[in-house]
Amino acid sequence: MKIDDKEQIVNLVKQVYKWQSSDSSKNDQVHIKDDKDSMYVGIDLGKHKIRLDELRSSNFFSDEFVNNYDKIVRTIDRKLKSKEFEWAIGDLPPFFGNDTDPWCNCQDHPDDSSWWTK
Repeated sequence: MKIDDKEQIVNLVKQVYKWQSSDSSKNDQVHIKDDKDSMYVGIDLGKHKIRLDELRSSNFFSDEFVNNYDKIVRTIDRKLKSKEFEWAIGDLPPFFGNDTDPWCNCQDHPDDSSWWTK
């Protein structure tokens, strides 16, 4: 039985969402706090490397995607360290992020009745 392209894409997206919600560490951008616990001042690049390895080993993401993700995180780290970005703990991130889940662009956590669990 041949599965058409649309069905293959839907199945792959479902697998990625399931991976993200259950098997992924969700170790995206582990932020470093200042001594007063009031500002983020960088990204923990050791934990970021672990995340890159996890993305690669999932086999869901191309090298181009992972490399671009790495560049974005390193840019955020550099701009936090140089104070080009100032980010108070508890505030929305400056110039990036929108207080939504980065995988589904939703504010509520999807439950088991989500379309990708069916």
